[in-house]
Amino acid sequence: MQAAGITAPVLFFTDRDNRDHNLTPAQVVDLVDQGKAYMQALHEAKRLIKAMDPIPADYADDVHWPPA
Repeated sequence: MQAAGITAPVLFFTDRDNRDHNLTPAQVVDLVDQGKAYMQALHEAKRLIKAMDPIPADYADDVHWPPA
């Protein structure tokens, strides 16, 4: 849609607070890019934890993970 030049808010999205939004194609691309960056940080944190010897007992503690 973005490549086609559509700039109107035409894509429906419900956020984590259950609020509805109509997003432009550019906003959706930005949202997906943010999601990809977060997943990369999450996987890196996982790799760091797995490389620890021993793995910390509190591995699920937020201190080991990127902020949401």
